[in-house]
Amino acid sequence: MLKVFNVSTIELDDIDAAIGDLEQGINENTLRKNSAGVITCHADYIEEGIVKAVSEWFSFPIVGITVKTSANLSEFSEFMLTLTIFTSDSAEFAAALTAPVNGDSAENIKNTYQDAAKGRKPALALLFPGLLTPVSGDFYINALSDVAADIPIFGAVSVDHTADYSRSRVIYSGESYTDCAAMLLMFGERIKPKFFLGTLPVNIINREKSVVTSADGSLLKTINNISARDYFASVGVTENADGTLVGLNMCTLSIDIGDGTPPFIRAIFSTTPEGYVACGGDIPVGSKISIAYIETKDIIETDKKLIDSEFNSVSDSQFIMFFSCIGRFFVLGYESKAEMELIKNAEPKTLPFSMSYAGGEICPVYNREGKLINRAHNHTIIGLAF
Repeated sequence: MLKVFNVSTIELDDIDAAIGDLEQGINENTLRKNSAGVITCHADYIEEGIVKAVSEWFSFPIVGITVKTSANLSEFSEFMLTLTIFTSDSAEFAAALTAPVNGDSAENIKNTYQDAAKGRKPALALLFPGLLTPVSGDFYINALSDVAADIPIFGAVSVDHTADYSRSRVIYSGESYTDCAAMLLMFGERIKPKFFLGTLPVNIINREKSVVTSADGSLLKTINNISARDYFASVGVTENADGTLVGLNMCTLSIDIGDGTPPFIRAIFSTTPEGYVACGGDIPVGSKISIAYIETKDIIETDKKLIDSEFNSVSDSQFIMFFSCIGRFFVLGYESKAEMELIKNAEPKTLPFSMSYAGGEICPVYNREGKLINRAHNHTIIGLAF
């Protein structure tokens, strides 16, 4: 049996006190034969030496990322470190770190996975890439498709509290990295993860669908055979002087690739001199796209629908791990706590959870045949229940 629980601290000035906070939570739970952990934290926890100390104090492998803000049943804070612990007498865990990723070759990602798996088939892979441009979550999913096609992959991309995310880091064994990805593989027949997600209300997505006629990864080149810039201009999306699009966090694309999976969301960032548009993930050629503008009320509506439609199916779970897009956090503005408060107050109110605002979200979906498809998302809230 796999047991999952979460401990946290908001102590930044005293390493011993921070570890004491975590130990107190662990003492209330019994660690089994095998354990592993996932850290989410403010970047200051790395610079103050707390992440390293925590990883050295506990004898099990720990991976994770820096995030914008975190919450659990106990507290909500930007300056917070959470440690989600997986422990079992029968399940096994393997943590791994890629070499620096530059987006040129997928072999690095494949080799890291294969070395960690050692020929075994995981029940679940947690994946935490660094925030790299132009490498999106799709790069990692595509890289793993040959060696782990039917393995569910869940995770998020690192961010931080700065305007340019210059302090975002990936965490592995107490050290931090900007250009690597950390993995935690879980092995065991009794590990039965459940996945769910929320994107945008259907009513805010423009009913007019256009066709992607050329793209290169996350670079959207032409739509309906005209440049992406001209297309956006034709539907009223304008540019700032620096090439970023007006309403950067509020203007998104809904992508339907026609395989029976739900449409997924892509953030749009900026234009290039050639008239292309940089997006937050791959844009498949031939897919149908629609523009959607997000407001605070739309995020709240998405969360309420997610709670109403999915929480009944996970109400008997022992723990849920959430990641929500940092773009959703920015859209919430002065109501930045609203999404986390909805999750915390959802029935049953005693269901333990962790939630963090991060970068691109990685969560499986299912196609019309019921086959699992690993997918990278933008402007989405994702959940993993055990």
